[in-house]
Amino acid sequence: MREINHYQKARKAALSMLSKRAMTEVGMRTRLDAKFSALTVDRVMSFLKNEGALDDEKFATMWIQQRLMDKPRSRSLLRYELINKGVETSIVEEIVKEIDDDAVAYTAGASQAKKLSGLDFLYFRRKLWGFLNHRGFNDDVSINTISQLWKEHGANQDEQTRGL
Repeated sequence: MREINHYQKARKAALSMLSKRAMTEVGMRTRLDAKFSALTVDRVMSFLKNEGALDDEKFATMWIQQRLMDKPRSRSLLRYELINKGVETSIVEEIVKEIDDDAVAYTAGASQAKKLSGLDFLYFRRKLWGFLNHRGFNDDVSINTISQLWKEHGANQDEQTRGL
């Protein structure tokens, strides 16, 4: 009887957490392990998986879509974030393989480039470089993106050829 009561409490807690935000299996297990026995947690995890409430592949897909829309990051940084959240490496690799770092860097950098237009090239490059680097883009992607955005945001040819 007591175990049934714990199961119901654990299930209710899990569903409450999931109603607020999506979670990975590892994340859910960690949260439940702090309050309930291993047997209870195993039963709740089975229930959640069977009901489709916990699905790491769906979570990773949603995470990537949200990140690319709100805070664009490089493929490698997204991979790192998902693995740190406990998503299996094979799932992560399958999902991130479609990400085009050049396109994502351009999209991320375009909004910053608008804010920096009208400034000299060296300042433009330094600011945009830091912005892209912070989001995990490698040097080649950053150089190409900065060059492309500089051309689009109105600099004369003399400034374009300096320093890049």
